[in-house]
Amino acid sequence: MRLEDDLTATHDIREVAVSAAPIVVDIPSELPAPRASRGRPRLLTWRRLFALAFAAATLVFTLTRPNGGGIGAWAFEAGAAIVLLGEGLRVWGCGHLRKNQEVVSSGPDAHVRNPLYLGTLLILVGFCVAAGNPLVLYALLPVGLVVFFAYYAPKKERVESERLRRRFGEQADVYRAAVPGYLPRLSRWKHASRARWSASLVVENTELPTAAIVAAALAAISFIA
Repeated sequence: MRLEDDLTATHDIREVAVSAAPIVVDIPSELPAPRASRGRPRLLTWRRLFALAFAAATLVFTLTRPNGGGIGAWAFEAGAAIVLLGEGLRVWGCGHLRKNQEVVSSGPDAHVRNPLYLGTLLILVGFCVAAGNPLVLYALLPVGLVVFFAYYAPKKERVESERLRRRFGEQADVYRAAVPGYLPRLSRWKHASRARWSASLVVENTELPTAAIVAAALAAISFIA
């Protein structure tokens, strides 16, 4: 009996020793990098690259335009007026833009659904005219217009319409049916909001950097001219 008791005690001690032994986990020295989130905006998209390439080409052609004013001495003044009109429309629209809070229908949105995109289009046309080079006006500008109307505008319209419909339902559909996308109606939509323009919304919607870039580009073209 004593031998059996000794064996049992020895067995119990071994079990305690095994259960108390530390567990060692082999952790690799370098962990794999986490995957990038799909929701994270990309710094460079092909649309931004196209815009940069278009702007660079416009600048090059501005520098190399023919002597004697290119398409006319009026080019810069007319182009600058169109650019300022476009940027003014964007500033007006940003001062009414309350994202994801309502279907915006005050300010320029009472006349046109996409005042910011329309303003961008006017800026594009204005810079091409201000460049004063026939190659920009008759070659680059048509390319830019094709990209805008064939790809950029339809895609933005589809994405924005679906987003507003999911968030605001019938209210978004009623607004879309009453207000044109890019050709402004002369009269205000009768159900448009009377909200006031807000400078703080212009800042919140980060329009000031865009306005600064537009102003700097106009100054550069004016200096070249």
